[in-house]
Amino acid sequence: VRLTALVEKGLALTDRWSTNPDGRALLAGLIDEAEKLGEWVLAARALNDLVQDVPPASPAEHAEMLERMRVNAERAGFEALAVAAYFQGRARLAVREGDLGAAIAALEEGRDRDRGFLRHGRRADYHAVFLAGLYLEAGELDRVETIIADLRALRVSGLAVPGLAFHLACRRRDPAAAEQPLTEVFAALAEQAWRSGSQAYDLISGAIFAGLPLLR
Repeated sequence: VRLTALVEKGLALTDRWSTNPDGRALLAGLIDEAEKLGEWVLAARALNDLVQDVPPASPAEHAEMLERMRVNAERAGFEALAVAAYFQGRARLAVREGDLGAAIAALEEGRDRDRGFLRHGRRADYHAVFLAGLYLEAGELDRVETIIADLRALRVSGLAVPGLAFHLACRRRDPAAAEQPLTEVFAALAEQAWRSGSQAYDLISGAIFAGLPLLR
């Protein structure tokens, strides 16, 4: 119970930039103990958080922590981390090294494996939005359209589908086609309690690329 509470505290602290270093230090200090106690889920969750927004200093350390997370998650039967977070971590590592092709390959492999698990709702396709962003970067616009159709079929709610549809229309330099998803974007944002700098960058960069009026 103590260890679980400390992991939750560490995760909460890392969620704010002002306390992020304290949270990371707390989580890093708990991993060995969690593994010794056989608390594989706690160890995997702590490791997953440590390789997310602020990756380790060196790519080698990043890769080592990803493998350690995967092993702990598989011991616990925790597919969400053993499959989705692991392959997303590999993709982030590839992005960090400037290898777009390897990042896409990692997510495609993870997505293929993840489809072996029956899920519904927003967690039915863990990799789709990240992979769509990389496809946009690579200019694979038709593949982005396919992912959007997959997410619509899964009835994924929130900003993911209209955001991707808007960005895709912008990348195709079709401001008229961007108007409908942009209206949906504004509606989804009104229901979203949190804000993200990277999310804003994705949307605004697409709008600039398409030449949308500044006020819009």
